Amino acid sequence: MVITRRKLLSGISGSLLLSGCGRDRKREKQIRVLVTPRVTAAVAYLAHEKGLFRDEGLDVQLEERQTQVDILPPIVAGQADVALTGFSSGLCNAISRGAKIRIVAARDELKPGCSDQSALYYRPARFPNGLEDLHAWRGSRIALQGETEMVAFYLDQLLAAKGIAPSSVEIVRLRVEEAVAAASTGNLDMFFGSGRPEYLKGGLPKNVARSDIMVELLGDFQYTYILFGGKLLDGDPGTGTAFLRGYFRAARRFVAGETPRFLDDLAARMHLNPDLVKSECRSNISTTGELRMENMSRWLGWAIEKQHIQPGFTMDQLVDLRFQHAAVQNL
Repeated sequence: MVITRRKLLSGISGSLLLSGCGRDRKREKQIRVLVTPRVTAAVAYLAHEKGLFRDEGLDVQLEERQTQVDILPPIVAGQADVALTGFSSGLCNAISRGAKIRIVAARDELKPGCSDQSALYYRPARFPNGLEDLHAWRGSRIALQGETEMVAFYLDQLLAAKGIAPSSVEIVRLRVEEAVAAASTGNLDMFFGSGRPEYLKGGLPKNVARSDIMVELLGDFQYTYILFGGKLLDGDPGTGTAFLRGYFRAARRFVAGETPRFLDDLAARMHLNPDLVKSECRSNISTTGELRMENMSRWLGWAIEKQHIQPGFTMDQLVDLRFQHAAVQNL
């Protein structure tokens, strides 16, 4: 869903006609924010719907892209100011080529039974003694889906922790629907999180089970972030700080139970049960944006080992902590 300038200006004009007073909208600083249609984007929509960005003197326009891969090019090109996305080697490589983008705050983290971002779904018929049975892994067929590197990262971390050689398993690429169907018929042994909240509420096929083994391995691992582009990084730091302050205030309200209309819209578009979407746990949402540098180091180490990023890329090139530090001072 794209919140257009026409709709935004229409709402502003109506409020000015009714009130005849208030903040001078012409002085609001425009910020274009890129999001993907996911439950975790709800915080930004809540901030927009409740006027929390406007209270900070910002005219925020939320623009949707279907995948994280679609988000990176516009912000690299300076066509957007903020992106809500996850880690990617493409981000680091763009920075190496001179792109003015940085991670400025954290958004979401892994929690057991909360979201299915890192959940591993498997066939108990293949693993009757659970996923700790290393012999059952050999020859298993595992599906990775999506364009992002997250699931590949999770699988590599798991195989390394269990001492399982990657060559001993078969990796295939399937869409979520294909993976569920293949697992149901016994043609697939595992697949990672699907973005379907009903799977957290007993909606899985009877011959498929869920494991939070990745949370047990990685702990409260941060997996999505807020990126700033050049206009905010090089401009008045107060503008970027104001954006994060509005976002964090919305995050607190979202974690406390307040729900934006966006989730109803998302459920309708994705053919999800709206009650399940809105009842998903929210304790995985960061309310301060504090970055865990050890998590990011793990991402980077993996990407460099896989030769997705050139050796020598450092954390200092990737993050800018100024805005998050300033924003949390006045929450």
